[in-house]
Amino acid sequence: MTDWDNELFELSAPLTRPNAETSNNDTKTIEEQEKQLRNDRFKSDTNWRCRLSWWVICVDSVWLTAILLILMSNTKWFHLSDTVLLMLLGTTTINVLGLAFIVLKGLFGNNDQRKWL
Repeated sequence: MTDWDNELFELSAPLTRPNAETSNNDTKTIEEQEKQLRNDRFKSDTNWRCRLSWWVICVDSVWLTAILLILMSNTKWFHLSDTVLLMLLGTTTINVLGLAFIVLKGLFGNNDQRKWL
């Protein structure tokens, strides 16, 4: 090893731990900590409910608008066959309803099935 390598491993000052501040958990009972965790989880769930509800609304609206435009302009630009149009409408209906059902059922499902901690 060279002198430069040795300098890398030398410490100019001893390592000390920074002053650790006591957290609120040190002074709270288990029940108070559990209540705080449940409240934090409830706030987080509420935030995600709002976000994902708007996401479902936006995605469904955009998708349905795109399908409506395709159907309205089919005779002018696309010239899709009846079979393709039926498949497009069928898969659109299943996707929209399925997406809404899965997301909303997961977020607003039974409270008995939900595990908080």
